[in-house]
Amino acid sequence: MLFDPSRRSTSFSVLLKKRKKNTHNIDEAKLEEPGWLCYVCILRIEIKELRKKILNHEKLLNFLISKGIKDKKWKEKKEEIEVEKEEDNEEYNNEDKQNKEERKSLRNRKEKKVEEKKRKKEDEQRRKMEEGTRRRMKRNKEKGRRRRRMMRKKRKKRRKRRRRRRKERRKKEKKKEEEEKEEEEKVEEEKKKEEEKEVMKKRKREVEERKREDEKVEVEKEEKKKREYDNAGEEKKMKHENERKRRK
Repeated sequence: MLFDPSRRSTSFSVLLKKRKKNTHNIDEAKLEEPGWLCYVCILRIEIKELRKKILNHEKLLNFLISKGIKDKKWKEKKEEIEVEKEEDNEEYNNEDKQNKEERKSLRNRKEKKVEEKKRKKEDEQRRKMEEGTRRRMKRNKEKGRRRRRMMRKKRKKRRKRRRRRRKERRKKEKKKEEEEKEEEEKVEEEKKKEEEKEVMKKRKREVEERKREDEKVEVEKEEKKKREYDNAGEEKKMKHENERKRRK
């Protein structure tokens, strides 16, 4: 059922709030009940199909007419419904038992057709659901395959990146080691040079000392010779003096 007094559609309630201030003959208490639409609101609904379905609602028609709303459309609809009822009653009373049986068989056939249609519809829905499930499973399978492929690619890239970084790190470490080795060699060379310089200085000092000692020895020798010569000269001189004195 489209129009249910126990429910209130959002669009209806919005309409109701908007049109509440309009003057009409319906009780305010009825308007507050959930689901009831005022006459003005219904006339303002522009969707034709919706209006048609609401017009077909007999209870609403009775309610609107009982509240004294005068409108041709509502009255005409009410009359049509009453005429249809009378015609149905006349047809029902005039028909005999055979017609009743025929109607019964016709109704059974209709029911069978309806059931067959319902069963076909259910089968179709089941088939669609199964097909949808198959498609979904296939899609999920394909998605999983794509995801696994992507994961493999990512793992491969990560491995490549790790290998490259490891290689670069090793290269850097090797370079660093070589630089450190070169530094150590330089330090060793400088150390050796310093040691050689020290050795050379030591040798030089030793040579100079030896030279000084040799010079000292030479000077001592010369002095000794000079002393000896001087002593020899004194003795000679003394001897000469003594001889001179004796002669005197």
